Amino acid sequence: MNDFIKYNIFNKYKNIIHGSTTKLYNFENILKLHNCNSGMAIIPKQIHENKTIIVDSNMLGKGEDYYIGDSLATNNENIILVIRTADCLPIFLFNKDKNVIGLIHAGWRGLARDIISCFIKKVKMVYNTSENSFIAAIGPSINKNCYEVGEEVIVKLSNIYKNDLKTVIEKKSDIKYYLDLKLLAKNYLIKLGLKEENIEVSSSCTHCNDELFYSFRRDKGKLGNIYSMICLRP
Repeated sequence: MNDFIKYNIFNKYKNIIHGSTTKLYNFENILKLHNCNSGMAIIPKQIHENKTIIVDSNMLGKGEDYYIGDSLATNNENIILVIRTADCLPIFLFNKDKNVIGLIHAGWRGLARDIISCFIKKVKMVYNTSENSFIAAIGPSINKNCYEVGEEVIVKLSNIYKNDLKTVIEKKSDIKYYLDLKLLAKNYLIKLGLKEENIEVSSSCTHCNDELFYSFRRDKGKLGNIYSMICLRP
C-alpha cells in the first residue's frame, strides 16, 4: 500500500488530482507533491447533515464557519475540495461529461439523512449532470467486522434504505449489529443510477490498520483525521 492513497478509477483522468492521506503522508505533503496552493483549498465544517456546498472562486479565503456541510462540488479548475474522516466514508465523485468533481463525508448519520441522494440531486440541478456519467471511489473507512452498531442506528437507516439494509448488516445479538457502510453506499450509488463498473471501493479498514490510519472509534476521537482531496486541473 502506498503512503498516499489514490484510486485506480480516477488515475486515467490526467486533469484530476486526488487522494487520501495516511499517518505517513499528510495533507501538506500532497499539496507540495502536486504543486498546489493551500489558499485554494476548501475544508468545510462537517456536521453529519446532508447539505451540499457548490464551490466557486468567490468562496475562497473564507473561514471554516463559512463552509458548513458534508459534501462539496465544483467545476472550477484549481479549487481543492477537502473532507476529513476517521472511520466515516470519504466518497470521491467525478462527472466526466460535465467536468464536475465532488466529495462526500458520509457516516451513518449522513447516510440516514440521505446525503448521497441529496448530493446527486443538487449537482444534477446546478450542472445538468446525468447519473450514469459519474465515476466514484469510496476510500478507507471502517469495515463491517469492526463496526458494531445498536438497533437505533438500523432503525434510522431503514427510513431511507428499507429492505436494502438486509444485505449490509449481520446480527450479533438481539440489539447489536455489524454494519457494512461501504457496501451500503456502493449499493445506493448503483440504485441512484451509477454503473457498478464505475465505482471503486477501498478494502482498507481504518480501525484495523493503526499504522496508516486514524480511527475515531479506536482512538476515542483523540488523535487525527484522514484528509481526502480532489482537484480539477486545466
